[in-house]
Amino acid sequence: MKFSAYYIIRGKKELHNYLLKKVDSDLAQLLYEGEVFENKEGGRTAWRNEDHQVKVKVKLIYLTYLRSEYFRKDDEYRRVFETNQISVELFDKWWSIERFVVDETTEDYFDEIVKYYDCVQKTKNKIVDSWLDWLKNPNT
Repeated sequence: MKFSAYYIIRGKKELHNYLLKKVDSDLAQLLYEGEVFENKEGGRTAWRNEDHQVKVKVKLIYLTYLRSEYFRKDDEYRRVFETNQISVELFDKWWSIERFVVDETTEDYFDEIVKYYDCVQKTKNKIVDSWLDWLKNPNT
């Protein structure tokens, strides 16, 4: 069965200060903040998550993404990261990665929220409260 796994990549604390010395503050913030990459997984494949093989693949793809989007010239990438290489070691020095798969979708529970409608407290947010009312009475 094929499914999507989501990889959240975040810069480590020391990355932001390091980047501020190498690139403009907007780019430093962008590279430090989290990114989400989707990877199609499952089916007939030799990739095994228990061996962390897919995480290694995503790490290399992420650095390739940075290089192709932000550091197109070899000397720019080298100036910032002090290497011309795309490597797991470079990734691990500056970023962390977490893997998530979707267990449930919010839509899966629309019928359930209607079932428990009388127990759901109003939020004082007009849009959310209107949505709750619409779920209960979609024809009104």
